[in-house]
Amino acid sequence: MRPTQVLDVVHAVLRLTRRFDYRTRTATLGTAALVCRSWAVAAVALLWEDRRVSTTSKADDFRRFTESTRLAAPGGGTYGRLVRRLKVVVIPDPQDLQTHIDIDVVFGAASCPNLRAINDFPVLFRACPRLVVLDLSVVSGRLGRITYPDSDEERAFWEGEGGDEVRRGVARLRSLQVDPRLLMASPFAFQRQDPESDRQLHLAAGANLREWRGMTLRSAQGFNLLDILDQLPNLEHIIKYDPPTGETTFPTGKQYPALKSFSANSITDKTVHGGADVFAVSLLSACPNLQNLEITHSGVTSLLLTSLEAHRNLELLHVNFIRGLTQPTLIDYLKTRGGELRSLTVPSPIAATGSLLCILPTACPHLRHVQFEVEPRFSSLELRAWLTVAVGLVSVALPLKGLRAVVEAAGVSSPKPSAVRIRGLRELIEYVE
Repeated sequence: MRPTQVLDVVHAVLRLTRRFDYRTRTATLGTAALVCRSWAVAAVALLWEDRRVSTTSKADDFRRFTESTRLAAPGGGTYGRLVRRLKVVVIPDPQDLQTHIDIDVVFGAASCPNLRAINDFPVLFRACPRLVVLDLSVVSGRLGRITYPDSDEERAFWEGEGGDEVRRGVARLRSLQVDPRLLMASPFAFQRQDPESDRQLHLAAGANLREWRGMTLRSAQGFNLLDILDQLPNLEHIIKYDPPTGETTFPTGKQYPALKSFSANSITDKTVHGGADVFAVSLLSACPNLQNLEITHSGVTSLLLTSLEAHRNLELLHVNFIRGLTQPTLIDYLKTRGGELRSLTVPSPIAATGSLLCILPTACPHLRHVQFEVEPRFSSLELRAWLTVAVGLVSVALPLKGLRAVVEAAGVSSPKPSAVRIRGLRELIEYVE
């Protein structure tokens, strides 16, 4: 075998680490980089594909990161050219009661003394020209008071060269996640209903975008992701979406065949009678190829199951609460449409019995994850019998500790409820190559 072929094998093996969790992946590649120079070139390139920077108001991690992007990397080029995914987490100092989340922090991507000006944010896209995944998050906690920039200053930025550079960078992205508190769109502060930066960032997204994660303002004037779906023809995953209050639905008469996954924190709306059902029906009508549906807090009724019976088979169905749903109705749906289901939440108010367990192996032969929201009424013997015949089962989430012990004894994982979620593009970097 020639040396180049040996290196090809090394590269192929190391690329498997893209499927590892971030900590395991980093440790594995760090060890591989110490073997020899050839291994180091491949390992370092993979390490820099996915970077995560955590910052506080007293740290300068982001400045050090941006300086590193300009350094020469092993194998040629700069480190910045290797970055494909970047996650920046802003951690406000809990001891600093004067912490401000303002426009300077947003466009500096952290509270860094050398990156405080609005015009410095374009350095992010300039330093990482191959960046395709951007995640700007803020850790929940004592954020202090949220301040807003001068509107004229903000608009001047977006009308200038810096704004153009940011728009070009966002247009390249395959995945975008921006915490609304970093865009002056805090769900806890309604003084400013229509932030310019929130609008400009979303309007810059285009045909490259495959995944959108985040939240929107829960107000009638808030920016609504559904308003720009037509400019995102290849969008496949909408994760953690919060529809604004009021009558919100997918556009009538339009279809978005690329959309495969939809996840919402809540579609409960007390201001519109039956609004949750109307929204869910519009979603299924507009997205005929939807495979994964997840709603954490739901005001939907059993009408959802009626709509799902006319829809294609789902692979993931997580709805924590379905008002008026009975176990026989769920069983009928699973017998009809459960053939491709891989992950299921048995929602409240259903207290599952052995009858449900009995039909799962045949109705849902590909099932790997099951979550029970309500304390079930089946016995440990019935659970053990089901686990014996449930081929391929990976995890069962139960609220009862005693039943979790039965699951673990059968060699199946027993995570806490709500542990299984839509992962979206699980291998983002590999996906876009």
